[in-house]
Amino acid sequence: MVLKFLVIKYLENCEEQNNLDKKTVKAYKIDLKQFVSFMDGADDFYKKDEIVRYIQHLNNLNYKVKTIKRKIASVKAFFSYLNYEEIIEINPFHKIKLKIKEPLILPKIIALSEIEKLFEHIYLEKSKYNKNSYKYKEIVRDIAVLEVLIGTGIRISELCNMKKENMTYTNNEIKIYGKGAKERIIPIYNKDTISSLKTYGKLFYKEICNSDYFFVNKRKNRLSSQSVRNMIKKYCNTNLKLKVNIFF
Repeated sequence: MVLKFLVIKYLENCEEQNNLDKKTVKAYKIDLKQFVSFMDGADDFYKKDEIVRYIQHLNNLNYKVKTIKRKIASVKAFFSYLNYEEIIEINPFHKIKLKIKEPLILPKIIALSEIEKLFEHIYLEKSKYNKNSYKYKEIVRDIAVLEVLIGTGIRISELCNMKKENMTYTNNEIKIYGKGAKERIIPIYNKDTISSLKTYGKLFYKEICNSDYFFVNKRKNRLSSQSVRNMIKKYCNTNLKLKVNIFF
């Protein structure tokens, strides 16, 4: 019962503080009620071993990492208050290494029907423009970008950082530098991907020659990750109702 009384006292203190948001106080109430329930009247609730046991309990409940961190932060703030008010001598969170179980995230799969629908829409858009217009060229580039992303599985950032010398047409492969500058050679087997890259290379020949990068805009600057994301969102949201997040 001591713990329950201290929690009530702490929450009253939180409510009296004008700088605390009402939603924050509400979250404290929910999280500390759960903590009190877990301790079930134990007198040694302030000991480090009990805190570690509680963190393990939260991990076992399969909460999202963000939720676990919030619940731990609520309890940590409570013990900081107890320590400040000299109700306890040592904060049990002192020198505790938090071990939060990260969920296993499975790779996202794009249905073939969704890919076909996406490209049908983009090719239809391309047919609306004159071959000499920049809009036509832009769509050709967008097709090449999407073909590479879908056909190779590389990250958007890796695609944007591709240098012009990283594209080898003779071997149909691209050189990618991933995290930690780790080099990877990605072979391209799909004929549509190869064809779209060659078409893009011809139409943007001047821009590519005047840039260090392979995928560029009309100012001869490399495409930014955000511009690629915006492009994908634009095509996916145009009456297609495709899941944009499958690309990110």
